[in-house]
Amino acid sequence: MKIKVSVIIPCYNCAETIHQCVESAVNQTYSVHEIILVNDGSTDNTLEKLDEIHEKYKEAHLLIKIISQTNQGPSAARNRGIEESTGDWIAFLDSDDYWFEDKTEIQLRGLQTYPDSVLIGGKKGLRKKEIILKKVSVVNFLKLCFKNFFLTSSTMVNARVAKNYKFNIHQKHSEDYRFFLEILADKFYGITIDLSLSCSIANKRDYGEAGLSQNIFKMEKGELSNFKYLFEQKKISFMKYVGFSLFSILKFFRRWIIINILS
Repeated sequence: MKIKVSVIIPCYNCAETIHQCVESAVNQTYSVHEIILVNDGSTDNTLEKLDEIHEKYKEAHLLIKIISQTNQGPSAARNRGIEESTGDWIAFLDSDDYWFEDKTEIQLRGLQTYPDSVLIGGKKGLRKKEIILKKVSVVNFLKLCFKNFFLTSSTMVNARVAKNYKFNIHQKHSEDYRFFLEILADKFYGITIDLSLSCSIANKRDYGEAGLSQNIFKMEKGELSNFKYLFEQKKISFMKYVGFSLFSILKFFRRWIIINILS
């Protein structure tokens, strides 16, 4: 039976990038089941662009859903998309990113080897021409606490599992990390593929540039709040809470040095 993949794209003032973003999902070597575009209260002509996309692919019988809501942020948009999805797997894609054409196919091949996995991640960024690696690694909860292997635009999640969790709409930084941590904390496991599966349309770095990632201090506060939340929910012990937090702070200083000294 063919696995149905639902694509969720939060859309806020993304008129300049949304066409390229959606086309990358449409042109996958493994065809997706549906694309859910959640217009999150855009104030530019994003909605007009979404209508153009809907018309463009109508004759191709590609299921494209446009949902409009008041501006509530990407977490609320993703939650709405999860609720409206009908696929077996949910793939997230940010409106200023694009997928490489074999992204979905590669991830589902990994699922064949690890059929009980509920998360499938990958790298983000331009692919190196000289070497293309496709190593698949298992990620459990403990491993995820040390590093977030699940970058939003390169990650798919089992739909039945995803519908039991929510992105925290009150958290503006590292909320995707918390979503994935909550899932694996419940004794699930995921896999990650050592290959870039998505890339920023503007080819910006994951941190230190425009957008929510610009303020790495706020990103760090968000990550630390995730560990506090896990401790309060009794998902980790006090010692692990302290250990993960200290390790996170060390990573923060490394990022700060890269951005402010080595760049």
